Amino acid sequence: MIAGKRIFTFGIGYDINIHLLDKIAMKTGGVRNYSPPTNEIEVNISHLFEKLNFPS
Repeated sequence: MIAGKRIFTFGIGYDINIHLLDKIAMKTGGVRNYSPPTNEIEVNISHLFEKLNFPS
């Protein structure tokens, strides 16, 4: 874990490096989230901001 730093990763689309984003989030205690390139992007980004505002 990076001293006191948590990284929250977010990927949009189908051509993303899921393994890298998962590893970064896992090693730093952050959360990862992905969104397909559809109308759901706004909902998924909203969930990400909820996690950023109220991390557990």
